Amino acid sequence: MDDKRRHELERVLEETLHDGIMNEREPNANEEARERISAPYEYRIRAERDPIAEETKIIRSMAKEPDGKYDDYAKS
Repeated sequence: MDDKRRHELERVLEETLHDGIMNEREPNANEEARERISAPYEYRIRAERDPIAEETKIIRSMAKEPDGKYDDYAKS
């Protein structure tokens, strides 16, 4: 696209946004935009098992730590 055409399109866009013509055409645009935004909350499901703890048990069954500093944590 040549520079002249691009500048013309930018000018038209700027005028449209500045004058609020888009809002006159679509009075419910703000309401529709609010409906499209996702909810401010999320659902969380409590897991019965901790996948990281399960994987740690598997790894610890294959090898031992030299200093055992995480033994108390793994037992809980």
